[in-house]
Amino acid sequence: MSEPKTSCIKCSAQILEATALRTGGLCMPCETRRLRDAEPQLPVTISCEIGSCARVGAVFSASAQDVLRRFGESQLGDPTDADSMHPHRLELEAQTALLGYAIQSRRELWLHDDHWGHTSGLLLNMFEQNEATMRVGNRSFMRSAVFREEWADCYGSGWLYRDPDGNILYKHLLLWIN
Repeated sequence: MSEPKTSCIKCSAQILEATALRTGGLCMPCETRRLRDAEPQLPVTISCEIGSCARVGAVFSASAQDVLRRFGESQLGDPTDADSMHPHRLELEAQTALLGYAIQSRRELWLHDDHWGHTSGLLLNMFEQNEATMRVGNRSFMRSAVFREEWADCYGSGWLYRDPDGNILYKHLLLWIN
């Protein structure tokens, strides 16, 4: 004799009444998704080394969820556009997929900057807004703890960050001077 069955209240799959009583009317796949979605989305950290004229490796870190949100706000264009296969767009889609993987698997991730500097620009912008940290050596800094200043010399111009002791942490080149 088979056990009495009913339908899942969410997807209409046939389930045992005993399962429905235990899960509030949901089949096990729907119950598992409900439990997973109810978990708080703990931040997952991503890091990316951003090239600097200071000859010091500055690593910028932020929440993967925040970076993914920022990528979503970026203008990637309409996927039906003729430029939808442009390497820039494809590279940003790959970065977005990596961020999604880090969040889903809850694993910290090391991103490499894309060739057009979109990832580094986004992280620098997040650092400016105190939404990312900068690590140089074994020291980490928030934007509020460093000084930003403009610089120019015979080789180029840009801006840099200094620590409270006056040491250059990161030096960004904006323009080469010939």
